[in-house]
Amino acid sequence: MSPEFRERCHPYVVEDSPFYRVQQLVGELTHSSSASQAQPLLKALREETISCRAELEYMHERMEQTGVSTALEFDMFTIERSLRRLTCIVDVLYSERADDNQAVKRMLDDVLRGRLEDLSLRALVRENTRLLARKIVERTGKTGEHYIANTRSEYWGMWRAALGGGLLTVATAAIKIRVTTAGFPPFAEGFLAGTDYAISFLVLQALGLALATKQPSMTAATYANIVRTTQGSERWEKLTVFITRITRTQLAAALGNLLTVTIGGIVFASLWLHWFAAPFLPESSSQYVYRTLDPLASGTGFYAALTGVILWTSALAGGWVENFATYNRLADAIADHPLGLRFGFDKMRRISDIFEKNISGWSASIVLGYSLGFVPTFGHFFGVPLEVRHVTLSTGTLALAATSLGKDWLYKNWFFHTLLGIAIIFVLNLGVSFGIASWVALRAYSVPYSDQVQLLKFVMKSFFRSPWRFLYPTR
Repeated sequence: MSPEFRERCHPYVVEDSPFYRVQQLVGELTHSSSASQAQPLLKALREETISCRAELEYMHERMEQTGVSTALEFDMFTIERSLRRLTCIVDVLYSERADDNQAVKRMLDDVLRGRLEDLSLRALVRENTRLLARKIVERTGKTGEHYIANTRSEYWGMWRAALGGGLLTVATAAIKIRVTTAGFPPFAEGFLAGTDYAISFLVLQALGLALATKQPSMTAATYANIVRTTQGSERWEKLTVFITRITRTQLAAALGNLLTVTIGGIVFASLWLHWFAAPFLPESSSQYVYRTLDPLASGTGFYAALTGVILWTSALAGGWVENFATYNRLADAIADHPLGLRFGFDKMRRISDIFEKNISGWSASIVLGYSLGFVPTFGHFFGVPLEVRHVTLSTGTLALAATSLGKDWLYKNWFFHTLLGIAIIFVLNLGVSFGIASWVALRAYSVPYSDQVQLLKFVMKSFFRSPWRFLYPTR
């Protein structure tokens, strides 16, 4: 009956709320004096229990507009357990058969399971992490949908956005190289590199452009919604369709990024050589780029996986900030701010709409940018060789280095090693970020390990039956 809880339910008056009705019916049931008096109450109680579960499901959907907190998730989790226990007790006390051992067993199993969980530190940690996971995945549904191409028009729209994103990344990579070769102190270097990345990502968002591998970590809520609302073969089919859309969308974004960042890098380095009569990168710096992207001679694989974790963390930060803004109604506060008396409430409403639409992307872009910039600085501080490897930025850097080498661009066949490194970076950036997001979504709704294995088998069978739909939208 708390305001936060009722705000996310249907607009009942208290007496019509199924949660209130369950309590009233239980009270009447315990005072009933005969089986004939109890039967209509039992029927009504079971109906209200079903209504309570439907109301909880509706609340999960409402959280998209109203925000969520771990305290609210805990309340909902407690109600779900209480409804399950209530059902077990009613089945035992009012069973139609006196020897209904199955009902007794279900109740004892539930009681013993609950008691063991109360005494288990492991269960405490598991349930708290599950509540945190549910809070994480409940709030990025709209953001996640933005990164999935469902139709052919959306697919080609992703191509256009990716081509523009790759072109902008050329400037980002060029500035980052200048920052890292300028000899700044470690903190200043990390701050300037992070600022370069953050501004680039913010411009990408403002222009509606796309950056490969940034999207998968944003789709956890969409993934979780399918897990929560479906069962059995329907779940496997919907998840397979979802994964095929993610796969082809990512391939389109990656190929578009890599195409324009490569061409743009070559053109930029060639123009630099023409205008300044000197290569953009000296030969030693170009050779260093080759070595750092060689997966056999450097930690490229580990750094690419680390970048995947950073990509997921930035999406998590974006979802957290958006949830904070929604839960505390910051957009409404901006729209109704007293400044509207001076500047006009219509203008404040437009500012509020812009804030509400972009706050998640802004925060995720800033966190991602400064994380990529400061990770090497933190590694230097602790004496650990840490780097980041993002597929689009690394490809842009490679294009600048290869063009700066001129006719020696192959350089002892190292160039082919760097291409292998780029492929590994793409797979790990994509796989790690989406893998963590998927694991959190499955963890949030306690999907058994056996079901996860079954899902993987179903996806693999679907791929071999129709690989084309993983690459291009079919009619």
